[in-house]
Amino acid sequence: MDDVSLLICGAQPTPSSTPGTFPAALFLPVIVRQYTEEGPLTSLSPPEGGYDETDAGQPALARTSFSGVRTLWAPAGSQVAPDFVGGVALSPVEGTLYVAAGESLWLLDAQSGGVIGQIPVGAAARGLAVDVAASRIYAALPDADALVVINASRRLLWKTVPGIPGASGVAIDGDHVYVTATGSDELVVVDRQNYAIIKRLTVGDAPYAVACDPERQWVYIGNAGDDTVSIVDGRSGRVLNTAELDGLGHPHGLALDPSRARLYVTYASTPKYQAVASIDAVSGQVLSRLVGNDEQPLFGAYGIAVDTLLGRVYVTTVEGLLVLKGETLQVVGLLPGVGPAYAFGLHLDPVHQQLYVVDGGRRRLAVCGI
Repeated sequence: MDDVSLLICGAQPTPSSTPGTFPAALFLPVIVRQYTEEGPLTSLSPPEGGYDETDAGQPALARTSFSGVRTLWAPAGSQVAPDFVGGVALSPVEGTLYVAAGESLWLLDAQSGGVIGQIPVGAAARGLAVDVAASRIYAALPDADALVVINASRRLLWKTVPGIPGASGVAIDGDHVYVTATGSDELVVVDRQNYAIIKRLTVGDAPYAVACDPERQWVYIGNAGDDTVSIVDGRSGRVLNTAELDGLGHPHGLALDPSRARLYVTYASTPKYQAVASIDAVSGQVLSRLVGNDEQPLFGAYGIAVDTLLGRVYVTTVEGLLVLKGETLQVVGLLPGVGPAYAFGLHLDPVHQQLYVVDGGRRRLAVCGI
């Protein structure tokens, strides 16, 4: 390769007052994608003649020759099959997927889909988060009003944090675990070392999905009971800004691109149509929207993920998986036969260029080549 444009992504080291032994070398993943003069080569080729424009200026939902969708895991028993609200998360170091199904977390090989293990957690889980540094998995249990902590190395339930009414979404930074308490309109802040609840922050009505910028230590909360997204300073607990979505509101899924300072939100435009908004992650200003209409209702547009390398956004609908340009929310492709997934049911692996989808309608975990 004569010319290489290289993006390196990884965790920002957190200074510590405790002396320690550090490795002589730091190994980072290098993600190589073939480029042409027009940009990266992907499977999302527009149909011959290009896309048709709608009255709203958005291209019509053209079906593309997307690279592959397959069932990674579909258990025979209906009681353990993935449903609409279950979460999925990936441990990139181990190549292990964690899937909420039934009252357990299922451990799967991320490439083959083979079952590695099953960890009973006592209730159905929704939001999941992987703490690679601590070898911990966090799962929110809304019916148990609790957060459970899984020891990933030993594959067992290690600790339960009670007192989180309607626990739904989970996100982490260097010091804290953030959990949305949908039942008490709070963001609950849990100490990442001893798992004690250290703060309860009042946010909007029925907070649900949550995302975190670990470098800024800012937290983004989608308030499903109204039409807002709260932006909170995780250190001080102060609400910095509140983004108003307009329309019916009720935000479902969040996806954060910290490198571009963009937050993507799925929500209800009207009782009939869904919408996607791009929000400035600092000011809370809505920058662009993709709004459903009679031709493109965006039914079931709940689950959302962002590729921070390519700046692409993925949204599941009843018609399939939509691919959007992050800057404009212009539709550039549709993969039928997968979705919809709910707020916690998408996980993007940029290293292997795979998107994992909790496909509740087909009661399976699907993987899409992107």
